[in-house]
Amino acid sequence: MRFRDDTRGVTVQVGAVLLFATIIIALALYQATVVPTQNADVEYKHSQAVEGDLTQLRNSLLSTAAAGSTRPTSVRLGTTYPSRVFLVNPPPPSGTLRTGSYDNDTIQVSNVEATNPETQEFLDGTWSASTKYVEYVPDYSEYQSAPTRRYTASVLSNYFPDRNVSVPLTDQLLVRGDTITLVSINGSLATSRSGPVTVSPEALSAPHQRVQVEPQNPGSPVTVTVPTSVSAAAFRNQTALGDQPNVSVVDAGENRVEIQLTGRDTYTLQTARVGVGSDTADPGPHYLTVVENDSDSVTVEARDRFNNPVAGVTVSVPGASPFQTSNRVTDENGQATFRASDSESGTATLQILGGGPDRTEVEASVDTTTATVGNGSGGGSLVYTGNATAFDGADPDSVPGGLNVTVENQYGSNVTITDVTVIPENADITGLSDKATGEGPGQSELAVDSLADQQSATADVLILDDQYVYVGDRGLTLSAETSRTERVYDTSAGVFTDVSTTVGGSPVELAPDDSAEITFSEFYAVTGGGATAVNVSNEDFRVVVSYRHDDGTESSEFVAYARPPSADDGGGGGGGSTPQVAFRLDDLTHQDQSSVEYVGSYSVSNTNSSFERVEIEYANQNDGSATQTLQNAGVRGGLRYSSSYGAGATYDVTVRVIYSDSGGEYVAASETVSDVADAANPAGNDDLSTGTTAVLSSSTIDDKSSNGQGPRYWFDYTVSSGDYAETELVAVSTGTGDKASTTSATRSTSKVKLSPGYGYGEPFKIAILVYGPDGAVVDSRIVSDTADGTDP
Repeated sequence: MRFRDDTRGVTVQVGAVLLFATIIIALALYQATVVPTQNADVEYKHSQAVEGDLTQLRNSLLSTAAAGSTRPTSVRLGTTYPSRVFLVNPPPPSGTLRTGSYDNDTIQVSNVEATNPETQEFLDGTWSASTKYVEYVPDYSEYQSAPTRRYTASVLSNYFPDRNVSVPLTDQLLVRGDTITLVSINGSLATSRSGPVTVSPEALSAPHQRVQVEPQNPGSPVTVTVPTSVSAAAFRNQTALGDQPNVSVVDAGENRVEIQLTGRDTYTLQTARVGVGSDTADPGPHYLTVVENDSDSVTVEARDRFNNPVAGVTVSVPGASPFQTSNRVTDENGQATFRASDSESGTATLQILGGGPDRTEVEASVDTTTATVGNGSGGGSLVYTGNATAFDGADPDSVPGGLNVTVENQYGSNVTITDVTVIPENADITGLSDKATGEGPGQSELAVDSLADQQSATADVLILDDQYVYVGDRGLTLSAETSRTERVYDTSAGVFTDVSTTVGGSPVELAPDDSAEITFSEFYAVTGGGATAVNVSNEDFRVVVSYRHDDGTESSEFVAYARPPSADDGGGGGGGSTPQVAFRLDDLTHQDQSSVEYVGSYSVSNTNSSFERVEIEYANQNDGSATQTLQNAGVRGGLRYSSSYGAGATYDVTVRVIYSDSGGEYVAASETVSDVADAANPAGNDDLSTGTTAVLSSSTIDDKSSNGQGPRYWFDYTVSSGDYAETELVAVSTGTGDKASTTSATRSTSKVKLSPGYGYGEPFKIAILVYGPDGAVVDSRIVSDTADGTDP
């Protein structure tokens, strides 16, 4: 029997094999083509996002140099790919954030000298310092053409190492009008990972000090030379440097650019050093200068090569010395005061211990052989009556910044008041200016008026609105009898000058039992960036009144407690009513990346000599590990908080005013604001502007977003005259978009561009924040907008 072939089962098996093969081939094709494309898109989006992070890092470095306070920034070095069930991803992409140096790492300005003799040792011809760049190098699997992002010479750029070409992403800050800003980067940073890293810039010599300079050779240009991979052509054509008159930019060798400035008689030079990573180095003392020299004492200040004061420096007087001690260590302000011994006269050399170049030593003269100082003995005294009040003089603001005290002649003969010294117990009070025309109480820096007749004497220092008579650690002495030369600080130029006083009236002579009223108008907290009027209510002042009488020249010293203008209680030292807290909270949180950022601005009034500091606690109610307490020693200021996680959580933000007395520290006043970290400011923010702070005069915000280029915003703004530090521009998505920000110390600018990396069609918070010199936000414009090309 024969059997025929039977193939009925073969078609099912063959079909199964073919189907499986088709699936395998499809998966292989997907793995080979689609997965790389999708991963390349993930890498490209990360590249755009990290550009925003590095822009924030650049701004943080420049902000630390300008303000002297650290502003931590998070940089996302890598990202993750989407999860795949049957397919394979390469390892998560990572990146490296590192510092590096050029062959010639020197930043330099040449053909300049300081206009003020006090700083000519700091700057006489050429100034230079070393610097580094900071760069991010990605390690992507697919996006092979991704650029290296490099911060160098104030510019963040896309750097293509194979061609040694850089394309600027931000504007430059090296030269803005008549201001030259040079920031040295120091330290060692080398971090590689796929997650985020937080960079906390360190103020090694900051905030930068403003020094007025002039061309040493007026017939030649002032030259600024910096190491950078950004070419001269890129500076000219892709930054605002090319739009400035009398400015030329040329290449000065490989990775080096020279900027030539002409057409101006003077410039303002700002220098600072900022550290990143480890192995940072403080500049150390560079030169010594005299800041105050009276007949019985001299105060010197040690400064570094960036013109910032240096604490902890030993200053010595070699050889025979007319002073009570031959060695002093500089305080937190970089200053050391040497007091002359009795009946001493002569000139001495003071030097930084160990000697060195000529710039590390100075000469000063003292003479204590001609005056006698007593305490009112010999049959009477000129006594303080216990009446001292704060008052508001004839200046434009309403801050009671003047001090009024009353003294009485308890001698049996007449006395004539010649000089008055005032020494604030509050170290923040460093300036005096009446800011008024005319003469008399509230219109003169010093006024002495007899309460028995019409006698009066005034001492006026004829200064500009941005100038303040310097009140040092030993106070300020003004004469009601003769013209003297006083030290004056110019906040706009950032320099000290000498100005002679103008004496009006005649010295006040008091008969026995007659009284005189002495007024100082008005006190300010003066910093390198401006001045803030101080409410002297509840402040303590040490006052020394010098006078002549039958037995010679004597002085009476007492402590005056300034009662508030409305108070009618008796004098006394210390005490006072409860401090008053004004607070503003700006929420700049980036929800899509879960990163939290707050700026807490405060102003405390009605303090007294027990004031120690202000603390702001940012307490995450959902996660205690994100809670942080920051502090500041000033009665006004701003403290910035940031965290790489916690967006959407509720924060209790508490401001505490800390006092200290013999029993220890305690909270004298506090205020708490609750807020959800979502980029929306809480309701009820206080207005921290004063009569002297700058305001946002005008602003324009243009939405230039497009589907191809993503969200883009252009800003034009003008800030008025007045106390001012910088303006911060922020575009942060309140949806699933990105965040971008920048800061500038320029008062007026146009077409400042912010380009968040992603988020076209998403909602954004757009903010213009104006900062005062103390770091507080004093004015703002905040709008909501959808990034769709339609202006808000």
